[in-house]
Amino acid sequence: MTQTSKRMTERVGSEARFDRTGAALALALGLGIAVCGGTSAAPGAAAPDLSWIPAQAAVVGQFDMAALRDHPALAPLWERLAASPGAQHLDRFAAKTGVDPRTNIDRVLFFGMPDPGAGGAAIVEGTFSQDTLALFLDDALGIEREEWSARSVYLYHEGKSGREKAVTLLGPGRALVGDRDAVRMAVAVQQGQVPAISSDAHELALWQSVIDRPHSILTAVAFPDLARTDNPVLRQLKEATLTVQFDQTLAVEFLSVWPTAELAAAATNWVKATVQLHRQAEAEPPAEWRAIKGAVADSLDMTADGTVASIRVAVPATLIEERLRECALEH
Repeated sequence: MTQTSKRMTERVGSEARFDRTGAALALALGLGIAVCGGTSAAPGAAAPDLSWIPAQAAVVGQFDMAALRDHPALAPLWERLAASPGAQHLDRFAAKTGVDPRTNIDRVLFFGMPDPGAGGAAIVEGTFSQDTLALFLDDALGIEREEWSARSVYLYHEGKSGREKAVTLLGPGRALVGDRDAVRMAVAVQQGQVPAISSDAHELALWQSVIDRPHSILTAVAFPDLARTDNPVLRQLKEATLTVQFDQTLAVEFLSVWPTAELAAAATNWVKATVQLHRQAEAEPPAEWRAIKGAVADSLDMTADGTVASIRVAVPATLIEERLRECALEH
């Protein structure tokens, strides 16, 4: 049994209206939330601040932007972005807000609430200027400012969805951004009105079991809300973790914990059968993708170890870099 398996088993001034500007802010501040990080990208970096994360969060994760910027295999991706039309939009937005995901966002600590209506939020950390961002938020059209328990919070509606978002500045190079209800919950946590995840010994131990892994670009833990699913299998799932590490290889590991070894084995067998059906139905990939697909197929490992079911896959970083350079030439 792996060490992680043991720990888990042991229960451990705007030029346009804000419908466009707000979307840009959400992209810049929240980059990586949708992508669904570790502390290794910035040696000596402080541990993530969990005092804002509600104990009732269903998902907690960390995305490491600094690691993505610094990894040599991704250099072609950043070079292509620099030469793209989108770079000009990011340049203009960075000049207005002081926020630029290409250079000054280092880490995103995100969480999702059990209630989909409450959404989620993220603490964005980096070297961006809080003063510049505050000036932008104060002057931009479509943004309203409110005081929540003596804390300034900026509210806006996101593009076509009309979903209400909130931003509050936490200090130099730190901001909290996300859905209004989730941000309100995070503010309440920080003020001691509701418990933080750090107050739950088991959830904290589970988080620490994955956050310390070296070269992590994405780390996430999930605590399913049994009351919000009718799926009889998912109702048995206790918790799950996802870790993506990127050094000489891009290694992905997904672990799920079940009440019994029989359920863990059943979950593993179901995944194996699904993968096999997909392989049989899938057409031959284009030649340029065969090397990466072959690496995925060769490294794919699906096992059950006691009550923990695991899925692991790894792709050499050199293959990823080669494919990115080929894509740059193709376009």
